[in-house]
Amino acid sequence: MSRTAPAAARHKRRHSAAQHRFFLTLAATTALSLGATMAPAWAAAPGTVPEPDGYEELGALVGNHASPNGISADGKTVVGSSVGNAFRWTAADGITGLAPLGSAAYAASADGSVIVGQSGNIAFRWTADGGIETLNGLNAQTSFAFGVSGDGSAVVGYQDIGGYSGAFLWTTDGGGTVTPLGTLRTDNSGNSKALGISDNGLFIVGEAENNDNVNHAFRWTTEGGMQDLGGLQTGYSSSAKAISSDGSVVVGLANTSDNYRAFRWTQGGTMESLGTLEGGHFSKANALSKDGSIIVGESATDDQNRGFVWTEQTQMITVEEWLRNSGVSVSHDFTQNATGISADGTVIVGTTEYSSAYIARSGSGIIDVEQFARSLSGSPSARTSLDQASTALNGLHGDPMRNRLDAGRQYLQISTDGGYDKSDASNGGLVITDLTYAYGFEGGITARIAAGGLYTDQNLEAGGDFNQKGLFISPEVTLPVTGAIYATVSGYFGSSSLHIDRGYLNGGALDYSQGKTDVDSWAARVRFDWLDAFKLQDTSMTPYTSLTYAHSRMDAYTETGGGFPARFDESTDHATVWRLGVDGVTPLNDQFRVLTRGEVAYRFEDKTAGTTGEIIGLSGFSFDGQDTDRVWLRGGVGAEFDVAGGTATFMLNASTQGNDPSLWVKTAWKVSF
Repeated sequence: MSRTAPAAARHKRRHSAAQHRFFLTLAATTALSLGATMAPAWAAAPGTVPEPDGYEELGALVGNHASPNGISADGKTVVGSSVGNAFRWTAADGITGLAPLGSAAYAASADGSVIVGQSGNIAFRWTADGGIETLNGLNAQTSFAFGVSGDGSAVVGYQDIGGYSGAFLWTTDGGGTVTPLGTLRTDNSGNSKALGISDNGLFIVGEAENNDNVNHAFRWTTEGGMQDLGGLQTGYSSSAKAISSDGSVVVGLANTSDNYRAFRWTQGGTMESLGTLEGGHFSKANALSKDGSIIVGESATDDQNRGFVWTEQTQMITVEEWLRNSGVSVSHDFTQNATGISADGTVIVGTTEYSSAYIARSGSGIIDVEQFARSLSGSPSARTSLDQASTALNGLHGDPMRNRLDAGRQYLQISTDGGYDKSDASNGGLVITDLTYAYGFEGGITARIAAGGLYTDQNLEAGGDFNQKGLFISPEVTLPVTGAIYATVSGYFGSSSLHIDRGYLNGGALDYSQGKTDVDSWAARVRFDWLDAFKLQDTSMTPYTSLTYAHSRMDAYTETGGGFPARFDESTDHATVWRLGVDGVTPLNDQFRVLTRGEVAYRFEDKTAGTTGEIIGLSGFSFDGQDTDRVWLRGGVGAEFDVAGGTATFMLNASTQGNDPSLWVKTAWKVSF
């Protein structure tokens, strides 16, 4: 159930307060106020700003304008057309094109494994194994497939026959058997179109020309042939669009002296008008539940077409009102039609007034399928800990040449990296801090051991936020190799907890589902420095190169709350990064030194790990990983100064994304003894 506006405001205030406390902590740690560099607590992602009335458009195959035409009986597969391309949508794969430009998908089998439609005016049947296949035995010039049985073995539609349209039944028997269905004329001439088939494949509906040259809705069976279902008024046309599983209920639209009306026909009864929504002059029924008790379609209102739901109890109401009756908060009406319904009547699909596709579920809400998919694929993953491990090794512990010790010498150092990070999926602040103890051994060897903690609070680009808290240890040793060349070998072992508030648009308002999980990570780095290899005037330059490998694992978790919670599978990710850079040290006097750094980094992996799981009660999902920034630059400038018996370091760093934060400050205080 989506949050009310006051609840969403409270969430916003809570997040703002949490981030304010975060800023105060960071300021106290670094002795600087970084608030001006941080993002607002609630910032809409560029390119994903909701419409003024609160509903975000769907990104289809090309831009927007995805039009669903049907849904599988299990409610997990949506089919339709998107900018002239037949498409299949599941939560697992998102929108997938099935055929080239000039195609549309009209119906799916019960489990979504078989899809039918037309491509280039030729009927097709699609399966995952075989892809697009034309229907053997049909006219090769013009044919359309509009319905498929629950098991996918029977397809109905119409084909061109000598300038007339002829309804057909196609079955998989013998590699493809075509049965013409005829017409309602006694001489079997004229036009007919098959537009729907029952789940068991025994009943077919559509429209056909009668002896008065008027198209009427029909129901066809093997035993009885084509039955005229009549019309709402004598002499006016009608067309049947869908039929219940047992063939006892047929729905469609019929013309009257006052425009078209959605109708319901029941076996043993007559055709009855379903009326219109308030203020309307037009209605059309498109689909019905397995038992025929719930009918969906579209109806005009005073100024806009709306999707409707009809039952004996409620009569005709909007899809939004149907949701409100199930306890869902929907901010306003915005559906334009309802084109499909699941067998149990709990899931409805259609198009919004923004030409975007939606899925509505009783008791849960209504979502834009692509925006919701972005919220799933953009949820925090094991990747976040990879970046933190990299920051600890190459930020906090990124200057081993400044921390070498003579034999028998020791030091204690407290270090903090704090700043702002932005990726394609999230943005916000982070703090990583640790305490290091180091000891100098004979032969120029320095050993260090650090222990610390991390905290990050990020806004998710698709809506919502997450925070992560954890602890880590990091052992390290620096030793001479030859001449002025030193090697540093570092390790990192961390464990943290993630608290996620995944946001998504539900009923035109932000809804949230919450999850908690744990993340474990480890990393190793090998770095080589050529100490004071050359000078530029008074600046001593130390070139270096390093290779870092990091691995992270996030436990599986199940969300709670919200209209559409999800279960996320366990995930692992890794990153291998090579860096090449140079450090500069410029002494201004005996106590003060200017520090500079320039670095280029290259990540070997081109994608992050994928995301898999299940929208609870709806469908599984599986998203490919996001593209990585494989090459990025980092620069830094700061100071090191001796004061009060110790050495203080301050350095401002910036990077062009990658595994490093966007902007962060390193501060350190070291006491040697």
